[in-house]
Amino acid sequence: MLITGLLAAIPWAALAQSDNWQNKDLLENGVPGTSTEKAYKQLIAGKRYQVIVAVIDSGIDTSHHDLKGHLWANPGEIPGNHLDDDHNGYTDDVHGWNFAGLPVSRDSLVFLAQHKKQFFDSLSYTTVPPELRLPYQQFRKIWKDYEDIREKLARSLDDVKSAQRIMDTLQEHIGSNNPTIAQLRQWRQKDSSDKWIIDAILAQLPAYPDFASFKTEAIDKARQSLAFCVGHLTTGSDSAGIVAGYLEQNANICYDRVFTFSATDDFYHSQPLTFHGTHIAGIIAANRENGDSVDGIADSVLIMPIKIYSALYPKMVDANLASAIRYAVDNGARVINLSLGLYGSPGKKDVDAAVKYAMQHNVLIVHAAGNDGKNLDQLGTQSFFPNKHYADGSGEAEAWLDVGASGWADDSTLAAPFSNYGRAAVDVFAPGVRIYSTIPGSKYEHFNGTSMATPVVAGLAALIMELFPHLTAAQVAAIIRQSVYKVSHPVIQPGSNAARITRPFADLCSSGGIVNTYNALLLAAKYQAHP
Repeated sequence: MLITGLLAAIPWAALAQSDNWQNKDLLENGVPGTSTEKAYKQLIAGKRYQVIVAVIDSGIDTSHHDLKGHLWANPGEIPGNHLDDDHNGYTDDVHGWNFAGLPVSRDSLVFLAQHKKQFFDSLSYTTVPPELRLPYQQFRKIWKDYEDIREKLARSLDDVKSAQRIMDTLQEHIGSNNPTIAQLRQWRQKDSSDKWIIDAILAQLPAYPDFASFKTEAIDKARQSLAFCVGHLTTGSDSAGIVAGYLEQNANICYDRVFTFSATDDFYHSQPLTFHGTHIAGIIAANRENGDSVDGIADSVLIMPIKIYSALYPKMVDANLASAIRYAVDNGARVINLSLGLYGSPGKKDVDAAVKYAMQHNVLIVHAAGNDGKNLDQLGTQSFFPNKHYADGSGEAEAWLDVGASGWADDSTLAAPFSNYGRAAVDVFAPGVRIYSTIPGSKYEHFNGTSMATPVVAGLAALIMELFPHLTAAQVAAIIRQSVYKVSHPVIQPGSNAARITRPFADLCSSGGIVNTYNALLLAAKYQAHP
């Protein structure tokens, strides 16, 4: 059901846990974070090597004040002169590149679908001149994708509206606008027709202060965003004018110029997916010295933004991903963050070739395990893409980490309920629940997902490389796996919902634990001394 998927993609309500909990220490703070603050206090001092981390994602708001000083700039490119100064094939790639869009960031599927629609509709395939056959075929494919997305979003909106109505009815039946967990369980026994929605609520409600907060965050905001998207797709506003109105020097990698929005519109809700890359960048590299409430994991890192999908067409295209990986490698990235994935990969050979290229150039790839509560081991090594296993049977990428998401309570709820897992398929877990970080417009928000856990690990990898630059990418991956905080108690299996099946944490990932900065730096020092 849609509601369970939405819960892994929206803000989690604030609880007693503080911001930056992912940087805290279990012994000192009672929170199973990464002990990053402890490491900075006790182990880190002096100048460090500057490491480039490529964030291959939805693009980054390069004007965010908390990312200033941590944005990669192409040393061979002169901004705004419309020339390929460094002769790398990309004109004005000052801070990265957009592999998803048309020139000047016209990557709205609405624009692509409507551009020249009247012209192509006036033709039939038998009368299309030979020189127009290819663009005609491309247009028909784009139009089909456009209609598919419009229909899926409309169905999703209907599902959210249905869930909202059911929750209204639950409040009415129970006789409370803010029913407790006990009341919900009691009603579940009385009326089985509401069982599915109650199960979904019970699985997520412990992460919220109360039912009312859950309803606001999980349902009302999702309905707002979906309604905006459906309206945009239905009315068919022309993105070309918006591009002209919002063009900036770095438009090729900034947030999408997709929606028309007035000054009264809320920035986040009018940009449903553009928060993603910016949020990830802040987890890795938000300024640690400016007193703001977000502290990145690595303080000497440079973020290289590479955009491979757009806001209303969030489809990971294999060709874009392969090109993005090669771009990152060729331009000096030591770590690549991939907070993305699909259950299918028609172009896996191209991606595999790019991954092998990264391995040959000593680059570490950190990848999100996914947010479906699935055991990836049961789906096989080729089930979730991209992955470390080469389709030609030649082995796997050694400098690669797959990351699951953990929460802030060191008890049975430690594994995030949405996280994919697998003793063989997933390497480590990292904090991924209610992570506070940067979003476009110099704002901040809490989000959850393996997408948030992955940059925690990417930031840790960069920090190790800052301090120990002679370590190889494969060694850094091994250090992160071997230095985890081992979880000794059983946890609720992700995806088990109301059944609340418990199992050893060692069954969820190969390392059996949560990444730990303090432990990793101690181990890295030993590796450096005795490679």
